[in-house]
Amino acid sequence: MSSIWTTLGLAPGADRTAIRRAYTERLKQTNPEDDAAGFQALREAYEQALRLADFAQYDQARDAHTPFQEAALEDAWVETRAPQPVFEAATSTPAAPQADEPPPPDHPAPPPTAVPATHERDDLGRARLRLEVLLHAEAPLPADLEAALDALFAAERRGLLSASHETEHWLADLLARTQPNSDPLLPAVLEHYGWERPDLGADIPYAAHWLVERRGATLWRSWVERTSDDSHKAWRLLTGRAKDTALWRILRGQDQVDRVAQVLGRVRDDYPSLEDDLDPDVVDTWERHIAWRRTGVGKLSRFGVLVARWLVIVACISLLKFGGGVAFGDSPADMRRRATLEGANSATWADLCRRGAQRSTSDLEQAVRDCDTALRSDAETLGVSESRGVANLRLGRHAEARADFDRALQANRDSVRARYGRGLAIWLGGDPSGAKDMAAAMAVSPGAADEFTRYGLRPPASERPRSDATHAPRQAPPPGYAAPQWVEGGDAISDAFPETALRAEVSGTVLLNCRVTVDGTATNCAVLEETPAGFGFGEAALQASSRFRFKPATYQGRPIEVAQLKIPIRFEVR
Repeated sequence: MSSIWTTLGLAPGADRTAIRRAYTERLKQTNPEDDAAGFQALREAYEQALRLADFAQYDQARDAHTPFQEAALEDAWVETRAPQPVFEAATSTPAAPQADEPPPPDHPAPPPTAVPATHERDDLGRARLRLEVLLHAEAPLPADLEAALDALFAAERRGLLSASHETEHWLADLLARTQPNSDPLLPAVLEHYGWERPDLGADIPYAAHWLVERRGATLWRSWVERTSDDSHKAWRLLTGRAKDTALWRILRGQDQVDRVAQVLGRVRDDYPSLEDDLDPDVVDTWERHIAWRRTGVGKLSRFGVLVARWLVIVACISLLKFGGGVAFGDSPADMRRRATLEGANSATWADLCRRGAQRSTSDLEQAVRDCDTALRSDAETLGVSESRGVANLRLGRHAEARADFDRALQANRDSVRARYGRGLAIWLGGDPSGAKDMAAAMAVSPGAADEFTRYGLRPPASERPRSDATHAPRQAPPPGYAAPQWVEGGDAISDAFPETALRAEVSGTVLLNCRVTVDGTATNCAVLEETPAGFGFGEAALQASSRFRFKPATYQGRPIEVAQLKIPIRFEVR
């Protein structure tokens, strides 16, 4: 027994906090690739020490005769991302217990062991080892990392709840130590454990706070690498992927230097973990250049830059003058002037309509007018009507948008974009039946919703199922009856979230009617209500129900064989 404490470097009888800290410190000194046996021994010592700590905690609670408290479940809601979802209480009277049933114990049974069964523990250990080895590799493939993470989650689900808690802390430490290799895994891990939920606070592992910041940093980096504004240019310069010779630094204007300084400041203030990904030599070069620009010599050099710019402008004007005619660019204003000068050019107006629907909100009114001009000039009806519908949706004109998409469907009844837009316009107008058109479009093309969600166009969150209006009034449970109490299965709901609904950012609700047996499983489940229909929420809830686990219902402290339970489940996109 003393060997486990020696392995961890602790005195016998340490509590869970001390065990975790010691394990973290030892883990930093152990390389799974070089010493797989040592890593396995360390992990087994850690798990066994946690188990002993759990038993010690139980003995203290038993000696103190702490009464068992059952949580009230009446009218509770299941949230797809909650770490411990709670279900609604039973709505019908359960069968009375048999006369020969033994009386209930004075105290609750001991807590389950913190270590799963042998084969489950081995599966979890192998899954951990594989993921850790991959994350320490030179350049692991994202597909291999995702497969290893899926295997870890599967092994975790087969284990006990205490093993899941332990794995959560272990995984947080591992991901924090293996950046940036672990970046591709952050979305799935944060979703699995719900670390981004603001109500959890100090209940999440310490390293998880850093991982949440890192996830925000990777999202911002992804955005700045795709955007077309000045931040993208500044980021490319800061990461060394754009041309940055001494001549270019001299000719570059102060505004561009300021943008690089702003991006660098944003990284240091909001996303400090990103600076570790930058080349320190490039950052140092830019810091010196920014400092030089702010000196007297640097300010004096700006005059030379202005002179060079004016010379370029004069040269361009001369070329235009001697080349003859007036040149227009590709901006919407230039295109509009060109179309007006050249007469009714349907293709130009159609292009203006399409571009305008994708621009900022302030340009949408002009986009609608351009679409009207395109329709009057006999432009192709389908694309123009669809773009006009998108613009009207973004302006909140749901009835006009529906008319636009109806016109587009008259031109081509198979248009997925028009079908989805019509359904969304109907739903946003207050009629949830529009979900049928949306689901039909996504059945043909799962990416039908992408354009609309990019502009924040998504259905409102579904309301709670109105079970009291469609089912018999619930009867009050008899005195002494306690409803089934949820134990585990919340992750199953998140895992079963329909891909079609997730991509369209559609939330939904389902009301299940299940039988909870004395062994705590939910059986014979049926869907009573599903809103909206067509996105697979009912099927997903049934799939997840097989993994629900409850404490059985009791009558006067004794477990009963079967209890009927109505379970409202909410699938919510956040």
